[in-house]
Amino acid sequence: SPAASRFTLEYGKKSVERAKQAIRVTTLEDVYLVDTGPLRFGVPKENGGVIGNVSLDTNSNGRFELSEQIVLSEAAGPYLIDRSNKTYRASMDDKARVEIEKSDTLRIVFRIEGWYVAEDGSKLCKHVTRLSAFAGLSSLRLEHTWIMTAVTGEAAFRDIGFALPTTQNREVVFGTNDGLVSNFSLVMGVAGG
Repeated sequence: SPAASRFTLEYGKKSVERAKQAIRVTTLEDVYLVDTGPLRFGVPKENGGVIGNVSLDTNSNGRFELSEQIVLSEAAGPYLIDRSNKTYRASMDDKARVEIEKSDTLRIVFRIEGWYVAEDGSKLCKHVTRLSAFAGLSSLRLEHTWIMTAVTGEAAFRDIGFALPTTQNREVVFGTNDGLVSNFSLVMGVAGG
């Protein structure tokens, strides 16, 4: 007969308090407005800009004041610059598909699919971006897939990035599924490209 086993239950780190309020989503004519409690942001319904007008309740008073806006809406989101220095932005795609992929009281996931579009209307490359927000949290999860649509060898790129034009200098942290973490400073007004 197998030897008797003895098991001990150990409690791990103290569990995190549940969000005090459910995530709130308000559907306006041209934007989804999301409020997680400490964070409020907009997701454009009509273009591929992904995110805009981000505010963080830094004084924890339950209101979003003008001084707490941290990301502007102009030119936010994915962009690329080709070898001739022409800039293409996802926010210029007025036919992007923006949908709520998942939603419940604790989270929301947006799926944005569209083209990178230049001011003259030309298109180069596509993207699929998922933006997730969680009730009670001041952070977002962003998953971005860049899709090469040009013939290999015919297109070259000077820059491919994600613009977040900030209202103030900010320190941000980027993490990966592999646990790699990098700290960066966002400089006020720098929007990429």
